[in-house]
Amino acid sequence: MAEDPNEIEHNIESRRRDLGGHLDELETRLREETNWRTYVRRNPLTVLATVFGAGLMLAYTFGGRR
Repeated sequence: MAEDPNEIEHNIESRRRDLGGHLDELETRLREETNWRTYVRRNPLTVLATVFGAGLMLAYTFGGRR
């Protein structure tokens, strides 16, 4: 059960590298998920419908005819 100190140190460094890699991957994924361009690319119809609805609402609110 007792490990060599060099072995323990090697295991710690290995875990540190793995965690660093996972953190980089997480940061990249978070940056991509919070990018509005990614959302538009994945949900074009939802964005189009939302923009159309907002345009109708603004036209009704600020339109000259009533």
